[in-house]
Amino acid sequence: MAGQLTVRNANWLSHLGGWQRGRAEWQSTWEHLYAIWSEKLWAEEFDSWSDFCDAEVAEYSPRHIYRMMKHVAPNERAARYTLPPMAERHTRELKLLPAHQRKAAYNEAARASGGDAPKLPALEVAVSRRRGGPGEAPPLCDAKGLKVDERFREVFEAASQFDVLLRAIAHIKGEVKTLIQSAAGGVLAKHRQQIEQDRQNLLRAVKFAKPYACCPYCGGRMKECKACEGRGWVTQEVYDTSPASEK
Repeated sequence: MAGQLTVRNANWLSHLGGWQRGRAEWQSTWEHLYAIWSEKLWAEEFDSWSDFCDAEVAEYSPRHIYRMMKHVAPNERAARYTLPPMAERHTRELKLLPAHQRKAAYNEAARASGGDAPKLPALEVAVSRRRGGPGEAPPLCDAKGLKVDERFREVFEAASQFDVLLRAIAHIKGEVKTLIQSAAGGVLAKHRQQIEQDRQNLLRAVKFAKPYACCPYCGGRMKECKACEGRGWVTQEVYDTSPASEK
């Protein structure tokens, strides 16, 4: 399953705030990071694993991430996606979805069918909802995979530009290193530590300013909401610290 992930569509999976809200989500987070590392999926958009960590999980060092990932066994990761045996037609329908969405669609269809096994019409509805319907583009979602209200479409469409900027900042590290090693890098080398510190600060500032999810407190309906300050959306830091009852 991990081989079907990419850095871009696994972006929401790579956030680390979930581990603070309970072991189940904590383990899931590290499972997906393990997949990105073990399958070298970071190489799609980054020069190194270190650059990926700088851009996506800047608050933790690569060494710390290695220590946490070693506690996650691959068979535990695969178990999250394991589905019971089913008819070939059901299997073909589910394969229309990315691997990480199939189990949720299966469970939704099973509940709608009122039994343990989903009926095909219910499964088709569940799959269609996640694909945006026949002939339609997939719905715009926030980082939690929830459909974005049209009022905030412009905000979350622009959110991808934060990822572009984060990748550019991550690549600065390599560019600076190349310059320092060049014939002209003698003076620059004296400022290497300060440059790296400033780069890390910039990474964190940009990452934690990115629109992450619709406001879990007011749903974007209260101008006086203190959590989102009337914007209708919140950053990852605000979302992660909100009570589970609000999510």
